[in-house]
Amino acid sequence: MRKCANTALLFFFAATLCAAPAKKMIECSWSNPTTDVLRQNIAEFEAKIPYQGMRIYLTGRGEGKGQNHKTIFGKVRWKYEWFKEDVENLKNTKFTRFTDNFFSTGVVPGNVDWFSDSDWETVCSNFGLVARIAKETNIKGFIFDPEEYKAHLWHRISVQGHTLEEIAAKARQRGQEFGRAIFTAYPNLTLFSFAWMAYAKGSSVFRGFINGIYDVLPPEAKIVDGDESGGYTAINAGSLHARVNEMKKLAELIDPANRAKYFLQTSYAPAIYLECVAPRTEGSVWHQILRRGFGQLSTREFLRRHLESCLEVSDEYVWTYSEYRSWTGAWVDGWKSNTWETWVPGITECFLAAQDPLGFARREIAEKKTENLLKNPRLVKAEKGPLPVGWGLWQGRDSKGTIEYKTGVNGVFYRNAVDANLSQLITLVPNKRYLLRLRGRVTRDRKSPSVSLSANLTWRFEARGSNWLIGGGKSLVLPPTGKDETVELVFIVPPDAPHLFLSLKGRNQNNADDSILLESCELFPLSDLADSPNALKPRPKPAAKRAAAPKLPGSDPAAAGMNVTGANLVINPEFTASSAKAITREWGFWQDKKSHGTFRPEAGADGKFRLVQRNAAAASIYQFVKIVPGKYYELRFTCTADSPVKLYARWGNEQKRWTLPKMNRAADSVSDGTVQTAVLRVQAPEKASFLALMFSGMGTVTPIKAEVHQLQ
Repeated sequence: MRKCANTALLFFFAATLCAAPAKKMIECSWSNPTTDVLRQNIAEFEAKIPYQGMRIYLTGRGEGKGQNHKTIFGKVRWKYEWFKEDVENLKNTKFTRFTDNFFSTGVVPGNVDWFSDSDWETVCSNFGLVARIAKETNIKGFIFDPEEYKAHLWHRISVQGHTLEEIAAKARQRGQEFGRAIFTAYPNLTLFSFAWMAYAKGSSVFRGFINGIYDVLPPEAKIVDGDESGGYTAINAGSLHARVNEMKKLAELIDPANRAKYFLQTSYAPAIYLECVAPRTEGSVWHQILRRGFGQLSTREFLRRHLESCLEVSDEYVWTYSEYRSWTGAWVDGWKSNTWETWVPGITECFLAAQDPLGFARREIAEKKTENLLKNPRLVKAEKGPLPVGWGLWQGRDSKGTIEYKTGVNGVFYRNAVDANLSQLITLVPNKRYLLRLRGRVTRDRKSPSVSLSANLTWRFEARGSNWLIGGGKSLVLPPTGKDETVELVFIVPPDAPHLFLSLKGRNQNNADDSILLESCELFPLSDLADSPNALKPRPKPAAKRAAAPKLPGSDPAAAGMNVTGANLVINPEFTASSAKAITREWGFWQDKKSHGTFRPEAGADGKFRLVQRNAAAASIYQFVKIVPGKYYELRFTCTADSPVKLYARWGNEQKRWTLPKMNRAADSVSDGTVQTAVLRVQAPEKASFLALMFSGMGTVTPIKAEVHQLQ
């Protein structure tokens, strides 16, 4: 999926962005415009919306009135004439900064039969028409939202007289037809899907469909995996890097004949749900997940860092989604008092700072006249000895280089350096931002192509000793142009290893023509973005209109004095598995359709595999246990979790279907990051045959043990 492995480290952000970044941000929201609104307001949009592109709505006119992205995946065949006004609007819209725009599409209404040739001829014709319009109007392609808002196409699907395997095989054929339609109309189209491999993992039908697209994908076309659920639940740079690696492993879902296309023509574009960062109402599930990454950061600083992390791991695009707020309020009266700048004053600055971290840091240093933190940044020679004041010198085993000064030249020269390092140790503030600036000149002979000067950052947990942060280093290399050069790096100090050991390394001087001049090295502290006192607070969560199940909170008082008797009735109570790919049938896993979490085996410190839930927005793990009606039972669930987990007792009939909802019971929520146990005592209703032991939570839940014992 990624063209090269991204090995950038957790706490560093490579400063490769500029005013016109190579990586681009795409704005997707309920306030995205139609083509007429875009044409009328393009100047204001480009002035106020800090992105490089947006999602655009096509709107049918005349006989096609009412035809749009919410009807494209249906049984009405679109006509080009219906969208002539859209074509005219776009050809007369003067884009300057918005270089990468996409039409909005999806799978609504989705009322098509996989085995109906006429249904799929209509769908493919409609998408082919959108591709044709995109090509004519210089739009990059279309955004494809595979979420099933109405009919089920990918999940929980059944077709009379056909097995799931037959449906998946037919889906591959339809994917081929779909691909031919769009790529024939627009060979270098970009298909930007809000979800791709995560859906393929959870649906064999969607997996067949995208394999069909890869079957006919031309070399000039691109596919973008927007990984919606993965982006929404990523709480820091580390979780984003882990998600990228997870997506790469899913290449096994792609037909081996198409793997090259997958890796070379599919890019990763993480998502940010803006209402998840700054929620509209209290109690937002998505915000509770993301809040774990805030720590002591302000909303604006967290957003800046999250944007930087997303840009770091992306191949080309980062996209954001929002619903109830807009950037300008230009075209709908309801948005005017509900803009992002109203809710989070200074949010535009977050986006600009994330896209150009070096430029933003330079301006702050210049405006605040920030002082350098390093000793002797210009490397002035000490009165005694050959070294600069405040700097030490250490060399690799085979290096016998020297440090020399020349009259009239600022800085120091490295001579015969194979691996010579001027070094300085400085303690910084954990989790804070800094800018490192290195100036010098490197001239190399053609026979010595590897001569170099670099600043190398490594971290210690303690100021002295050899307790280093493994894998926490970063290098800043001066280009060997033979001219005076300046290179800079913005970085964030690891939270647990604040002691920076800075080495200015001269390497591989093999002859007299290899010249390394180090002129200066400076380190500047940078400020976090603070929240405005005028920022709006989330509204209180509205009261529920009806009492939420379960109706009976807590344990049954009648069971208070009873004793546990008998064996544990739970099968596989410790959630073990034979391998990472083992299928465990004892435990069921249910999640809301907007949740795309996982529940699968992971290796623990003891080398054993146990089931773990990750990245879920709303999910439940359950097992049906055979019980005796009228008897009392004790339920215990032990786990660690990063958000509240609730233990439920629900009831099922002989067919293991939910029944008797008014008899459900729930224990108090448990979770503080440590091992916690929830206990619940219940009486089995007379009409119940099975007890459903269920625990529900979001984020990461690591089950340890589940128990059901009869009481007496």
